[in-house]
Amino acid sequence: MHTPVKITDFSFEPNVERARLLNLRMHLELAKSLEHLDSAIKRDLNKEILGLGSLIEDLRSGHRLSPRAFGLYYEAASGLIDEDIKEAFDQFNILLNQKNLLRGLEVLTLNELDIKDIGLYQKLMNTDPEAPFYIISPPEDVAQDYLLRFKNAHSRLKKTIPSLANEFESIVNQVVLVIGDKSKMSYDFAGGSCYMLWGALFINGALHKNDIEMIHGIAHESAHSLLFGFTIDELLVTNSDEEKYSSPLRDDPRPMDGIYHSVFVLARMHWAMTQLINSNMLNKDEEEIAKNFQSTDLDSFFNGYEALKKHGQLTNLGKALMDGAYQYMVTFKN
Repeated sequence: MHTPVKITDFSFEPNVERARLLNLRMHLELAKSLEHLDSAIKRDLNKEILGLGSLIEDLRSGHRLSPRAFGLYYEAASGLIDEDIKEAFDQFNILLNQKNLLRGLEVLTLNELDIKDIGLYQKLMNTDPEAPFYIISPPEDVAQDYLLRFKNAHSRLKKTIPSLANEFESIVNQVVLVIGDKSKMSYDFAGGSCYMLWGALFINGALHKNDIEMIHGIAHESAHSLLFGFTIDELLVTNSDEEKYSSPLRDDPRPMDGIYHSVFVLARMHWAMTQLINSNMLNKDEEEIAKNFQSTDLDSFFNGYEALKKHGQLTNLGKALMDGAYQYMVTFKN
């Protein structure tokens, strides 16, 4: 059995060992929660979920589960909370009777998932009633282009910024290429992630037209996942979700937690573009794209940071992580 995992490194730059610990901790916390639910079901319902004990042991042995396993756990737990026992047991049965283990990074389009998993992913990615987020699979005539574009960019990332690539692969085990359903959404999006689908990263292939844009997107979305990994035990801010402020990455006002995410993510994107430029492995056009991102990210960071500084109620964790981001970014401020 693993001893509790304690994270003590809050430095700004990518760290593969820390990322592995964050991923391990997330899996061990899932094991702990499943064990709690298993005990409650036996005690209160006098029922047993066959196979759940084996899954818990797999988690404690260091097995890496797919994002769908985390999503099904949340669905089952929600069913128990809502006293919908049939729904909860249905979700447990799906969880225990389908493949959950993943080895290496899986890259696919939404439609390549099992049909039930498509619905699960769409549901869990669309949880904010004030900002509907409807994802669908890219059309077949462009899907392979999007997949190839991601794989090419990922390959270049490993050559140019290996520390970011290694951190990314230690947290993300499934990249899902999607687009937005324009019949239901009035805005576009670059990508997304969700703590309930730990290990999954959604990228809008239509908005990443070259390697630099795709690497910028990988840095963006993986930074959100990194923050999710940090916040098992402690929040980033204590502001109420009812408080809304202007966001540097969104047109609509967002809660302070969203502002915090945006500001940290902007620093990570700026860092990635700086590393690319310094690699001397870009052609002139690519370098120009990276420099444009660098400039935009810098301005947006300090716009968001002002709101964070003025209104944010940061926890010790939130302050430790943001201090590193600020110390990096302030060296570029005129």
